[in-house]
Formats: sequence, C-alpha cells, structure tokens
Amino acid sequence: MDIQDLTVRFADDSGWRTAVRSLSLQVREGEVVGLIGESGSGKSVTSSSLLWLLPLGDRCRLTAERLDVLGLNVLDATEREMRNLRGAQAAMVFQEPMTALDPLRSIRRHMHDVLLAHKPQSSRDAYALSKQLLSEMGIEDPDRVLHCYPHQLSGGMRQRVLLAMAFSCNPRLIIADEPLTALDVTTQHQIVKLVRRKTQESGVAILFVSHDLSVVRSLCERVYVMYAGEVVETGPAHHVLTRPHHPYTQGLLASRPELFAPRTRLDTIAGQAPSGADAAEGCQFRDRCPHAFEKCSVRPPLQASAGDPERASACWLEGAI
Repeated sequence: MDIQDLTVRFADDSGWRTAVRSLSLQVREGEVVGLIGESGSGKSVTSSSLLWLLPLGDRCRLTAERLDVLGLNVLDATEREMRNLRGAQAAMVFQEPMTALDPLRSIRRHMHDVLLAHKPQSSRDAYALSKQLLSEMGIEDPDRVLHCYPHQLSGGMRQRVLLAMAFSCNPRLIIADEPLTALDVTTQHQIVKLVRRKTQESGVAILFVSHDLSVVRSLCERVYVMYAGEVVETGPAHHVLTRPHHPYTQGLLASRPELFAPRTRLDTIAGQAPSGADAAEGCQFRDRCPHAFEKCSVRPPLQASAGDPERASACWLEGAI
C-alpha cells in the first residue's frame, strides 16, 4: 500500500474542516504498521479513505497524489473494482464490533455472507469453514457462537468474530481500526497474540490503528504518529516509542502512567489540539510545544534523522531535542 499526499476535508455549517492533511504512508507486504495518535487526530478518517468508505460528495472531499492499495489506484477505481478489492483482497476491522455487526443477523449469517460473496461454495462448506475460522480465533464453542446474535456475545467475542471475518478470504491487507477499544487487558492480550500468529502464518500486511502505545510497540514493526491530521513522526516502532524525536511523541510517552514508577503527578500536554477549521500555517503543534521558536510558523517537512535514515519527524529541531 502506497499513499502519497492524502488530504481529506469535511464541510459543516461553519465551513470546511481539514481532517487529514498531506499524509503519506506505506505498508509493505507482510508488514504490521501502526498508526497512532490521540482521538480526533485523523486516524479513522485515514483508514476509511484507503478503501473508499467515506461519504464523498458535496460535504466530503478527498485528494491525493497517489492512493495505491494492492496495485489498484483507488482514485480512479470503478465501484466494481472496489467491491472486488474489499473483503477478498483487503479487509477492514471496525472500531466498535456492536455497531459493525447487524443485530438482526446471526453470526452464521455474517460469516456466510462474507464467504459466499467472495468464495463461491456450498452452505455446508461455508459452515465448516466458519467453524474453523472461529476456532482459530480462540473461540472454544464455535457451533454455539455461530447460532448467536451479536448482543448475546461479549465485546471480546464480537471482536474475535470480526477478526475471523477479516481473515476469512485470506486477504493480503487488513486495516484494523482501534480493534481493542473497550476491551479488558486480558482480552486485548489474547487478541494481539491471535493477530501476531495469523500474520506469521499467512503473511498478511496489517495497518493497525490505535491509541494504545504499549500494544503498538509489541505488535508493530513500524509506526506513524499523527497529530491534528498530519504525520509528525515515523520509524521503527521500538525506536519511536522508546526514544521519540518529535515533541508531540515525547509528550505522549511522558503522559503515560508506568506501573512500577514512583507515584507522582502525570505529565500532560498543555492546551488543546487545533480543529480542522482552526488549523493555521506552520507546525500544528507549535502552540503547545515547549521548544517552539520563530521558524515554527513555517510548516516543517517530514525529514529523515541524520543518525537513522529509517526515522523521520516533522520538526525543525529534528535530532536536537
């Protein structure tokens, strides 16, 4: 997947708001890449853009220099080409499993709809494959679950069902948008283990969208950090999330509680993130940054680190702080 200079804007009664601004992102075959940032930073809009799931029209506009997903130019793709891409080659796991699943349809119907749409087969074969997929996701009684409705399952079980549906057609790319939201830590750990195992077995590439830094660090090979609709830092996940270069990433890590650290007041990032309508020229983080200076009124490019070419940050002080 290769995204270059993606910009997404929405209109409301007060005018146009920019949700994603000049974003570039790559995911290589078999790679797990994290996309992190606080709520409202543009992560979900970015992930929805990749499979053309935004309500494009008079109140939503998308532009990009390049929007290539598995060799398909999404900008010029027909609806038929997008239908062939979604599900069979590129799957999406949505943030809230209760709203992603139809409450009036059983889990069996959900699974069969996906399998029969992309892999013509008998209902008996679809049922057997559904059982197998649910078992692979750690569900001990797949027969019972297949006859359940979404409201009869826990949040963790529903999330496993969504993951089973995503992996069902052996896609080459999975976009997981906050798949661990509202799940307890034990369930999160189990699902992370499942995702890691499935990626190793199938070689599928994953864009893992999250605000949980510890999960991203343990699961992802590379990471992109978003702030106010822009990528402000990227690089190997372990390096970025242990030795961040950008002041925003540094602030994120400093505000995270440590289990065995002395009990002290948590650091916070002062101020508020700008809205899409309030965004000004220059660095979007400058009004909250402790290192801001005059040059920050000009937007910094995403520049490679002098000591590590795999890393880059959008800061005029790259490598100096």
